[in-house]
Amino acid sequence: MRETITLNTQEQKRVMVLNRILAGQLSAAEAACELSLSPRQMQRILAAYRKEGVAAGVHGNRDRKPKHTIGEEVRKPRHCLGHRAVCGM
Repeated sequence: MRETITLNTQEQKRVMVLNRILAGQLSAAEAACELSLSPRQMQRILAAYRKEGVAAGVHGNRDRKPKHTIGEEVRKPRHCLGHRAVCGM
């Protein structure tokens, strides 16, 4: 089953450049300059693109909540305390 992948503008540009490399229209070094990446980073991204396809262009932390996020149970009482202090409750 194929999954739908949504790319933002930067990721779309990266995929277009990777396709140009694979088509022989652009070298990896030129692509690195175009995307403001180091040649080594471009090699790594190109290898991942060859292996995984378009899915390699999506950042790995997309749609994930950070581990160090302050939970609602901690954040909400602080907000209520501040509100009470300002409102004189």
